[in-house]
Amino acid sequence: MGWPQVVFGSALCLGLLAVAGAFLWFQARVLHRLADEVTLTPNEVAFQRRAAYRRIAAGLLMFVLAVLLAGAMVFLEGPAQALADWFDAFPDPEKRPPLTDEQRDFARRYGTYWLVILGLLFALLVIGAWDYLATRRFMRREQRRIREDRKAMIAREADRMRRERDGYHTEPEA
Repeated sequence: MGWPQVVFGSALCLGLLAVAGAFLWFQARVLHRLADEVTLTPNEVAFQRRAAYRRIAAGLLMFVLAVLLAGAMVFLEGPAQALADWFDAFPDPEKRPPLTDEQRDFARRYGTYWLVILGLLFALLVIGAWDYLATRRFMRREQRRIREDRKAMIAREADRMRRERDGYHTEPEA
């Protein structure tokens, strides 16, 4: 394994760990703040809490991905490179000897390992899409509620102004 691969792999793992740590720390703060929140509506608090849990799950997945990538670099990259070099030593598939049981087992483990990493990456993408769609749906619902409240307020104000104009001024009931 060459030094550019080590540097890039280490930077990728450290970057993932940093982003995962930031996600987890910020969302823990959100959950802590929501415990004492009194200015938000119950719908907003519930939305914020669910979003924080989704983002915590994403942070945990990023942490696991970083650990798995580091494990692949440390434990799997050397044997995988040795197997690739062995394949390169026999460019003609006709003259290549069959894989040993050890090589076949390693290739199977290596493939399974990377399938797990890809599965976790897919799960991370699904959580991100889910969070985006949930946020979008909540914002649209809130915008609709605000528009309806504004219309109702304007209708009440127009009704009050008509009554005052027509001489039916009454004090609002308390």
